Amino acid sequence: MQKLGQTSVLKGKALEEERDAVKSEFADKIRALEDKLEKSAIENSSLKQEMEKNVKAKIDDVILEKNLEKAKVEEDFAKQVSEIRSHKDDVIQKLKEKLREKVEMNKKLSAESKILAGRLKEQESAYQLLEQVCRNKVSVGL
Repeated sequence: MQKLGQTSVLKGKALEEERDAVKSEFADKIRALEDKLEKSAIENSSLKQEMEKNVKAKIDDVILEKNLEKAKVEEDFAKQVSEIRSHKDDVIQKLKEKLREKVEMNKKLSAESKILAGRLKEQESAYQLLEQVCRNKVSVGL
């Protein structure tokens, strides 16, 4: 029996050793998997950082492009405003010149009108005088 007991103890030790070896093997495999997982997380983090960097660069490019477009639109708008103001100033200047010409024409016409009015009064006076002379001759002759 003693032999049987020793065999059982030996089998128990062998099983314990095997169990410890399996535990150690599993622990090693778990560590290896954890290392792979950590490496993968680091790689993913690096990829994420690279992607974020690329996205930020693309966003910066788009912003720059939009700012350039905005500057071009603003420049074109300023040019159009300047052209419109210049055209407006030209139109105003031409209208002022026409108005001056009309004022001058009105002054000339007014002066001519006064002269003609004076002549008309003279002619009316001469006509009235002639009419009176004719009446006097007609009444003397009768």
